[in-house]
Amino acid sequence: MKIAVLGAGYAGVSVLENLVSTLPDLSALSVDVFDKSRSFGPGVAYQEDSETNLLNRPLKLMYLSRRNDFRDWLVQFGARDAAADEDGFLQRAQFGRFLQSRFDDLCGAVRAAGGRIRIIGAEVEAIAPSRRPDALYQLSWAGSGSDYDMVYLCLGTNLEADPYGLSGTPGYFRSPYPAARLQALQHLRVGILGCRLTAYDVALGVNGRQMLMTSRRAGLPKAVTAYRPVALRHLTAEGLAALRDGCDGGRISLSAVMDLFEAEMQHQGVDVSFAELLRGADSADNDLVSSILAETNMLIPQLWASLSDRAKAAFLRHFHRLWSNMRVPISRTNADQIAGLQASGALNHRSGLRDVTFRKGCYRMAFADGTVEVDAVINATGLQRGLDEANPLIRSLLEQGFAERDATGGIKVQLEDCRVTTRDGRPSQGLFALGQLTCGTFYMVNNIDVIHHQARIATLSALAPVETLRSVG
Repeated sequence: MKIAVLGAGYAGVSVLENLVSTLPDLSALSVDVFDKSRSFGPGVAYQEDSETNLLNRPLKLMYLSRRNDFRDWLVQFGARDAAADEDGFLQRAQFGRFLQSRFDDLCGAVRAAGGRIRIIGAEVEAIAPSRRPDALYQLSWAGSGSDYDMVYLCLGTNLEADPYGLSGTPGYFRSPYPAARLQALQHLRVGILGCRLTAYDVALGVNGRQMLMTSRRAGLPKAVTAYRPVALRHLTAEGLAALRDGCDGGRISLSAVMDLFEAEMQHQGVDVSFAELLRGADSADNDLVSSILAETNMLIPQLWASLSDRAKAAFLRHFHRLWSNMRVPISRTNADQIAGLQASGALNHRSGLRDVTFRKGCYRMAFADGTVEVDAVINATGLQRGLDEANPLIRSLLEQGFAERDATGGIKVQLEDCRVTTRDGRPSQGLFALGQLTCGTFYMVNNIDVIHHQARIATLSALAPVETLRSVG
C-alpha cells in the first residue's frame, strides 16, 4: 500500500497518526510525506516564531490523537511548569515542537516495523492517472515522480487574501508570518489590515510606536480567560435533526439557525442576545460565550451542510466576518498587551476602511473622514476561501477532473469521509482532502477538533477493509 501525504502540519501528522494506529501490519505501509517548507510537524501554523504568538486555545484543549497528549508530552520533556496550568495559553511554537516530536516518533514506528517512509522537502506540482494497474495516481515534483494508491491533500492554510491588490508593491507584506521578522518595521508607520488573532500577532511582532490596526466593519475580538465545560441543550445533533424534520428537503433557513443559537444562549443564561453578540456586543461573561461556541465545533459542519446554497451565500456575504470575529477569541495575555499598546498611543484601531493605495512611496488608507499615510502595510485579513490557482497542483487537480470547485470555498468533498468529489460528481477513489481545501463543505476548518475528525474519518474510510479485519481478529 503506497500512500502520499501532501503537507506535514497538523493535518498531515494526524493522517500519519491514524494510519499507524489503524493498520495492523505496518510492514506493508509505504508513505511519502511532502512539505516544501521542510517544517515536518509544526507546519506554518505552529512554526518557530515570536514568543508573543500564543495559542488561542488553552492547554487542556490542545491535542493530536487524544486529550492531554500534549500536556503529557510537556511533562515527559521537563516542562512541568507549562503543563501545570491546564487553562494556560502557551506559545504556538511549543505545540509545534510537540507535533514535530510525534512526527519523528511515527516515522520511527513505521521503519521499526519494516515499513517504508520517505520525507520529501518539495512541492507536488501535478497529479495524473497512474499508468500502472496496481496504482491510482501519479504525482510529479521537482523532476521526479511516483505512483500511489492513496493521496491525502493536507495543503494547509497558505493562501492569504489580497483585498486591495497591493501585491508587488514595496513595503507590503501579503503574509504576516513569521511575525518575528516584522520587528524590523518598529520605527516605521505601520498599517495592519484586519483586527483578529493574526492582527494581534502582527502588532505584537512589530511592537512599534506608530501602528494602525484597521478593518472594514469588525471591532476587536473578545478576550477569553478560561474555557469551562458546557452541556449544550439546543445546539446538538438532536436539535439539528428536529430542525431538518420540519423543513422541505431537510434544508434549513438562516433564521432557523439563528433561532437555535439564540435558544442556546438563553438556556445558558447569557445576558445578551445572539444577534447582539454577532454585532460585537460584550457579555458580562465572555468566557461563557466562548465556551458555548467552542462546544459547537463538531456541529458547525452539519449545520453548514443543512443550509441551501442560497443561504450559504447570504451567510458568507453578511455574517461570515462577524461570526469569525466572535468565534475566535484572544487569550487574556495578548489582549492585555494590545490594550497596553493602545493606552500608550503606540497602537490605534479604526474601522470603516474603504481602500488602500500605494502612491509616491507611501500607502494611503482611506476612511470616510479622511486618509492616513503609512510606510508599510501588513495583511492580517486571514485566508481566502477560494482556490490558489497559481498553485500548479490545484490547477492539475481541476484540469484532470479529479476535483471540482466549491462555490462557497475550496473544492467539493464528501462530508462523511473527506473523499474529493470529481468533476462528474462522484466520490473519488483514494483521494482525500483535509483542512482549508474543505472549507466549502465543512465551513470552519481552522480548529483542531475538525481537522482531527477529518483525519480519522478519511483514514478509516480508506482502510475500511483493514479495520473490519482488525475488529474481527
